[in-house]
Amino acid sequence: MTAARWHVWEMRLRLRQCLPLARKRGVLHGAVLPDPAHLLQGTGKFMRHVKLGLGTATNAAALSRLIDTAYSDIKARVENG
Repeated sequence: MTAARWHVWEMRLRLRQCLPLARKRGVLHGAVLPDPAHLLQGTGKFMRHVKLGLGTATNAAALSRLIDTAYSDIKARVENG
């Protein structure tokens, strides 16, 4: 595994570990990602965010799909320039 791929994998793992503890997590290029569960909030041109809190119900499956989609999107942008 190349250093760049390891870095992307490590970032993905850390994002998954940190999300349940965070209140608001930004998603780069979230404005163009599909979000059928309407988890993304905000009106920025590129960024959107997901608000999370302890004790609040969150659709874990939809959040996992959103993380996977965001990861695939940013990985393709990095690898393809």
